[in-house]
Amino acid sequence: MLDLQQSFTHEKPLFDHYPLNIFNRNARDSPAAYGLIVLNYSKSSIDKWLTESIWSGARIRACADGGSNELHQFTLDKTETRLGHFTPNFIIGDLDSVKPETRQFYEQKFNVPFIEMKDQDTTDFTKCLEEFQKKMDAEPLEHIYVFCTFAGRFDQAMSIIHTLYLYPKLNIFLVSDQDVTFLLKPGLNRIHGIQSPMCGTYCGLIPFAGPVKALTNGLQWNLDEKMELNYNTLISTSNAYSEPKNEFVTVNTPESLVWSMTFAETVQDDQ
Repeated sequence: MLDLQQSFTHEKPLFDHYPLNIFNRNARDSPAAYGLIVLNYSKSSIDKWLTESIWSGARIRACADGGSNELHQFTLDKTETRLGHFTPNFIIGDLDSVKPETRQFYEQKFNVPFIEMKDQDTTDFTKCLEEFQKKMDAEPLEHIYVFCTFAGRFDQAMSIIHTLYLYPKLNIFLVSDQDVTFLLKPGLNRIHGIQSPMCGTYCGLIPFAGPVKALTNGLQWNLDEKMELNYNTLISTSNAYSEPKNEFVTVNTPESLVWSMTFAETVQDDQ
């Protein structure tokens, strides 16, 4: 296998990703400036991973339309410990999915602004990211963590992935109840946290935008210069990590590429 560091000249960009560090606030590279978005149908994700420390540590917190229903129910599930501790800065979208009781709860109890945008050429997720970008002029963010699901409608799952490609300059981590998914950038990518107890068994490299020849190091089944990720031939799903695990996995890619990694099955919800 090629030495991936040597295969890049010094002009090539290097990107370090720490997708699991938000769940360990004591981690050395824990994100200092991040935002949170709750999407519709994300209840299983927030039930499992959202804590008060994660919520309160975010600089910007928002719900995309029906995501407000999920956060509302999450709050009501344990009112005595959650009421008033999980309030978004704003709720945005075309607002066709917000339940009346949800709107009443956030407007009357917590004075949360609802931003209605009727444009049907954009999703509630992209509307939310557009608002984030406006606020990031005054409140820069290193990462945006998005609580979501891939277990429902296929077209909505594809729309969420598509959004990663629409905002390649933002460091967006999609958090489901099973895994974390994000976009690797053209260049040399290092995915950290492989040795973390949060890290699960499986990972994948998915060429959603077209054929990609990528080089990897640290996987059970590495990709080399002779292999092309292509929906007509090969995609790398249900891959795993080399044993013993490296400190990080390296992916050298000329194009953007979706990376997904599972959480450890033994990690317990600490709600």
